[in-house]
Amino acid sequence: MTYFGEKARVYDAKNAETDKRAREAAALREFLVNASGTILDIPVGTGHFIPLYEALGLNVIGMDVSSEMMNQARVKAPETNFVYGDILQIPLPDLSVEVAVCIRLLSLIDTDEMASAIKELGRVASHFVIFSMKVDKQKVIKNRSITHPEVSFHDALYNANLQIDDVRMIRKPNFLIYKAVKCS
Repeated sequence: MTYFGEKARVYDAKNAETDKRAREAAALREFLVNASGTILDIPVGTGHFIPLYEALGLNVIGMDVSSEMMNQARVKAPETNFVYGDILQIPLPDLSVEVAVCIRLLSLIDTDEMASAIKELGRVASHFVIFSMKVDKQKVIKNRSITHPEVSFHDALYNANLQIDDVRMIRKPNFLIYKAVKCS
């Protein structure tokens, strides 16, 4: 799956506000209500959630591997700090942001990469991580979406020193947004 060229230019038009996007935004708002400091949004894409973060008074770092998607976000949010970066090797120091957010990406990458991504998110976030993905008893690949095995998901959380604090259903049967906090 690529988000470059024409796909980046028409992404917002093809992904207009939907019930799923509204549920994602509502869950993010609830999870971030008492957050402060800096938030990393990776992949930031076209910056759909930046206005929400700014309304909550958060300092935003938008990161993506697609400079073309980030260029679309820059048009909407020129004051935001955008950084080119891959979720498997986030170019930020340990504990450098209070919150890390990853919406929609983890169900598009293989299970080993999902585990590495969660570990990286946990490495850079000092308070908590928010991410969306599909989890079920076994791995299922349908179209371009991956449902990750529960055991792999729980291992990834453990290895990232994270524990689930809250969950919201975004789409049935098993597409969820999780808030995971750092373990003591």
